[in-house]
Amino acid sequence: MLNRHYSDVEQSIRQQVACRIDGYQAFWKGRRIAQGSWPMQAINSARKSFDQVLLEAALNEPNCQLAAPHRIQSTTRQSNGHWQITDNHGQSFWAKALVLAQGANGDFRQQIGLPSMDKSQWGVAGSQYRTRWSSMPNRNLFFIPKSMSMPGYFWIFPVGENRCNVGFGVISKQPVKLKSLYEEVCQKDPKIAQFLDGTEAETEFQGHKIPIPNKPISNSAPGVLLIGDAAELVDPLYGHGIDKAIISGHWAAEALIKGFKSNNLESFPEYDEQIQTRLWPEMRKSYRKMKWLSLLTQLA
Repeated sequence: MLNRHYSDVEQSIRQQVACRIDGYQAFWKGRRIAQGSWPMQAINSARKSFDQVLLEAALNEPNCQLAAPHRIQSTTRQSNGHWQITDNHGQSFWAKALVLAQGANGDFRQQIGLPSMDKSQWGVAGSQYRTRWSSMPNRNLFFIPKSMSMPGYFWIFPVGENRCNVGFGVISKQPVKLKSLYEEVCQKDPKIAQFLDGTEAETEFQGHKIPIPNKPISNSAPGVLLIGDAAELVDPLYGHGIDKAIISGHWAAEALIKGFKSNNLESFPEYDEQIQTRLWPEMRKSYRKMKWLSLLTQLA
């Protein structure tokens, strides 16, 4: 998507913050069960670095301003259709349209009358960056550890400069002590312990919730478009969402351009249709695979 529509941004990412990846390896209870590569050249990037390139590219565009830091406290639609956004310092902003990109934890859906996310199925994930690798992997490493009792997987992804993103994600309907489980897996799984031997934590371990969608829901309302995790656009099998965040963000921009040209910001039917016809077939397949693999790991 970046290469097709924003090739200069894509080149900046490759040149500034990318780590080339030759392929992947997968391990089940310490044994390698799969390896391979992808038809397109794969790169990894730390999200903070990746996001910074996108932000700088946006700020180079004419008429683009950044208002930060502001924590939004309330959002109200006025009688003229405009939105009043008030932050925690009492400062207000006004907008003809909003793009909601606050992730999976926001409660804005209820405020504008959209159906809520399905709270019965959520994933949790946590990760940290580690450095001082004696032997830096050039592949993405996936693990299903013997000590992990819940459906999920552990990963080690190199991001360049002798750094790796290390973490895991699981599906659980019960509260999970992420940090304790993470430390337990790191210590008890011999293959993971072997890879991590001699490394040091560069950042604190951080966890977050991941929505596990099982059906499409509406992601637009009068004057509002939801994108990324806020739109529940997360791959149910792998748990990643940055690809669909970029794609849905691009579609939202197209919908707003069309809406401003036609002076109609009350509905965005084409946006919801694109999500349902172009993203959901893949997500539905991933959901079915996730359910099948969850059952398989439990049986194993």
